[in-house]
Amino acid sequence: MKKQKTKISVLMSVYNGEKYLKEAIESILNQTFKNFEFIIINDGSTDRTKRIIHSFQDDRIKYIENEKNIGLTKSLNIGIKEAKGEYLARMDADDVSLNVRLKTQYNFLENNKDIGILGSAMLIIDSNGQVVGKSKKPDKHYLIKWRCFFGYPMAHPTIMGRMDIFKENLYNEMFISSQDTELWSRLIFEKNIIFANTNQYLHKYRVHIKSVSTKKPVEQKKKSIKVAIKNINQYIKLSEKEISLLSRFFLKEYKFFDINFIYNIYERLINSYAKKDQLDSGQVKYVKRKTRERYLNSYKEYFKKVLKYFFHFKK
Repeated sequence: MKKQKTKISVLMSVYNGEKYLKEAIESILNQTFKNFEFIIINDGSTDRTKRIIHSFQDDRIKYIENEKNIGLTKSLNIGIKEAKGEYLARMDADDVSLNVRLKTQYNFLENNKDIGILGSAMLIIDSNGQVVGKSKKPDKHYLIKWRCFFGYPMAHPTIMGRMDIFKENLYNEMFISSQDTELWSRLIFEKNIIFANTNQYLHKYRVHIKSVSTKKPVEQKKKSIKVAIKNINQYIKLSEKEISLLSRFFLKEYKFFDINFIYNIYERLINSYAKKDQLDSGQVKYVKRKTRERYLNSYKEYFKKVLKYFFHFKK
């Protein structure tokens, strides 16, 4: 009997992730969609990670062990090179995928051949697994592309994409973190890959003291900012002063009088983006509204910071 071709390669790298690893692995093995391989890369762990992975007797697990810790970006590239599926799905070792995640994303991509990369909405959970919030990214491509001018258009551990895209476009190993932001921008602006997000909650994203997102180095955040500014520069030419202003904005180090100048930059960007990407009037109106919301939130954040400082000073 001819062996069925693997449809999905689920890729997860783990470094000293013993606390939540068992739950993360179980959430993938218990998927309603069964035709997948689960590539788990042990990135030089020194805790019980290896023992936990080997406690699962499932032929779909493909175990790879790095001799030493080399980091997430390089480990993901190793996994991509080994992957055999038609699609690649990401997974983090401290998260939980809902059991219909793979089936839902697979069906979506099968029915929408123009979409290259698909993400989903996610529930935010704490260290105890309690839901503490919800997160949705823009669903349509033109909005996802617009978010690339601010950074973080997709939730990395929720994505599933066509394997050939990843094989041909590996993660940039200069990025220790924010490697996803750089890759999405490269795929959208240079390769014209179409992105989408489903509004269904298919993933539980855990925020805790040791998660990568809570200890991202400032240097890496600055690299992510450079990516966003590079994206903007493809539509409007920024002066050195404007680049400095935007950098402070992204780092939340802006001053009160900076906000209006920043909004003016994005107004210019909207006009150029609408013309170059041929947005219709409804799309332009929506982008303007979302940008204005961000503009008003910047004022709110500024005043909150001032009030916090004022009351702290009074004490």
